[in-house]
Amino acid sequence: MRLAGQVAIVTGAAQGIGKAIAEAYAAEGARVAVLDLNLEAAAAVAESVGGIAVRCDIGDLEGLKGVFDEVVEKLGVPNHLVNCAGICTTVPLEQEDFSNWTKTFQINVHGSFFLSQLCAERMKELGGGTILNMASMSSFLPKKEQAAYGASKAAIVSMTRSCALVWAPDNIRVNALAPGLIRTPMMEGNFNRRAAMQGISFEEALQPMLDQIPLGKVGTPEEVAKTALFFASDESSYITGQTLEVCGGILMR
Repeated sequence: MRLAGQVAIVTGAAQGIGKAIAEAYAAEGARVAVLDLNLEAAAAVAESVGGIAVRCDIGDLEGLKGVFDEVVEKLGVPNHLVNCAGICTTVPLEQEDFSNWTKTFQINVHGSFFLSQLCAERMKELGGGTILNMASMSSFLPKKEQAAYGASKAAIVSMTRSCALVWAPDNIRVNALAPGLIRTPMMEGNFNRRAAMQGISFEEALQPMLDQIPLGKVGTPEEVAKTALFFASDESSYITGQTLEVCGGILMR
């Protein structure tokens, strides 16, 4: 098993991509801390993977150290961190407001960065580790109705490179994934809201995006998790500072 005896923290792991990553890491032998705002759902995932559940509001920067210390006390210093927790709101750009904009960055960017700081400092004691940030294909695309989300995910790409550069001498590899259209509760909620705004069905709202995907299908959380596992394993030992697009070919650059 590729992660036998190792410790992993996965945020936003109660559902969707985070849940699939927690399951994939555990299947390879990792002891996983399932972090999520929804403690009940996190506990169910933790029980299924033999890990622990910790309630975590990733946007509560003052509370992050307490969450991190609880994980270390129960499982040990993490070898791996996956920053998967995030939010995405669907609102026309002209109606975007300061409150929504700052909340999006607080959760998607600030929380991920400061939790990474905490982990990296202790990973140095282990001789290295991996940090995986969750960007998005929206990092690279203009957004009419999700401008805050797109901007926050673009920031993740830049943050990933900076952290990778600074922590490379400590053998801490920092990379990011940029998922495309993945079947998750967040994705379904976003397209339901978009459909309601346009007065069309969910399927009609989804179809234009689906038509742009060369592989012709919506991805699954498990497909993203397989790629996340690669970045946690020694198979990616010479890769850092990269953002890999897991999007069915919708972005080809």
